[in-house]
Amino acid sequence: DQYHDIPGGPIQHDGTGVEIYSTVFSLEESPFDSLTLWAGSDDGLIHITRDGGQVWQNITPVDLPAELTINQIHLSRHQDGKAYVAGYNYRYGDFTPYLFQTKDFGQNWVLLTRHNGIDSTHFIRTIAEDPQKEGLLFAGTEFGLYQSFDDGKSWQTFQLNLPHTPITDVKIHQDNLVMSTQGRGFWILDNLSVLRNWPTPQGPQENHLFQPKSTYRSNLAGFSGHDSPPKAKYEGEIYYWLQTLDSGTVVSLEIIDETGRKVVEASSEDDAKVKLTAKSGLNLFKWDLRYPAPTLVKDLVMMDMKHPGTGPKAPTGKYAVNLTVGEKELGSEIQVFRDPRWEVTDPDLRENFILASEIAELITKSQEQLETLRGVRNQLSVWTSRLDPVDNKSTITAVDSIIKEAKALEDQIYQDQIEVSQDEINYRRLFTNHIIRLYRVVIDQDNRPSQGELERWEDLKKNYEAFAIKYNAFLERDMPTINVLSR
Repeated sequence: DQYHDIPGGPIQHDGTGVEIYSTVFSLEESPFDSLTLWAGSDDGLIHITRDGGQVWQNITPVDLPAELTINQIHLSRHQDGKAYVAGYNYRYGDFTPYLFQTKDFGQNWVLLTRHNGIDSTHFIRTIAEDPQKEGLLFAGTEFGLYQSFDDGKSWQTFQLNLPHTPITDVKIHQDNLVMSTQGRGFWILDNLSVLRNWPTPQGPQENHLFQPKSTYRSNLAGFSGHDSPPKAKYEGEIYYWLQTLDSGTVVSLEIIDETGRKVVEASSEDDAKVKLTAKSGLNLFKWDLRYPAPTLVKDLVMMDMKHPGTGPKAPTGKYAVNLTVGEKELGSEIQVFRDPRWEVTDPDLRENFILASEIAELITKSQEQLETLRGVRNQLSVWTSRLDPVDNKSTITAVDSIIKEAKALEDQIYQDQIEVSQDEINYRRLFTNHIIRLYRVVIDQDNRPSQGELERWEDLKKNYEAFAIKYNAFLERDMPTINVLSR
């Protein structure tokens, strides 16, 4: 016989314990007083002790169903004596959601799930209150997630891309909402800053720029397979809410550093280099924590970089965020911190940024000069192709000389035989190859520049100065002729 008659009733040998009641399912220590403990059991009772367990008091709500399982007690971090209790009774055929709240250590209770948003058959397994914003609640039910902005007075479904599955636990960790499910893995909702700054349960009633969450400079590495989630990125997330806009209303966003330099210029205009969404409702702009990339010719191909290039990493500090909707301006700021695990210092990152910016500036200057030389050659070639070679022999000869001189200058800084990145191995590397290689090394690291990098930078500046002397002499000598001929 699989049963034995023992005091207390028949017990199965399988050890599941389903016949044993009065089990404490939830035990919580007060964040305000270590002697205050709350206990909830699977036979529908809630007790509290204020003296470390010497004396317990039954504080069970009078309208809590008998035998209801107290699955979780969540204690508020905002007010001593404030608690939330989530329980379920589905094993008795009762799928009603039960979520109770007390603000006076259980002397009085309020049911937070009476026809105010949570489906009447979605019984609750877990509850969490945001530790930063009082009254911002998240309830995990048998069929998904619900959220409340007003301390449980009203609820809204909060599924987003979350599958409709039992939510078994909810935690708020480092400003992220972390959930476990029954059968569908673990889920994380990044960045609760928008919900914490949500003006009303109905949402913003006018255009609104949310306070951006602080972000970090760090590195992430590792393999991500085809069936893995997208790799996490360290970015600056800027959320903004737009009402329905009139046709033609332009929305723009700027990020400005502490020196007043513009780091990002984005716009909803069709021809904007950095595109900004302007749909009605919630919008998101992601800043990659980089400054603008240096100017590169469009056909640049290298192992280290290609058009349109990569900008220097933003150093730590505060950055102003300005959103303009039509004529109205909205402002905020975002803070960038370094990875707290790094031994590198903020001044080290600043030195790295200064060097990267100087190199980027010279790359831009040399690439623009390269474009000028190419423009001269192309313009003169088109012009001479229209001349009669017999009647304009001397003119064509003079122009060809200028074209050859321009090409010779190009060949001092740019290797035009490179068509794919691996071609760099086969052809002589010139100034552009060397300076972009140095730039890539500097922007890919997160520390103070090495002595070798600084010395190499000095060498490249000297190489450029030699080219610049010839370039300026060419313009001074030949540009008047070019301008006359091109009229």
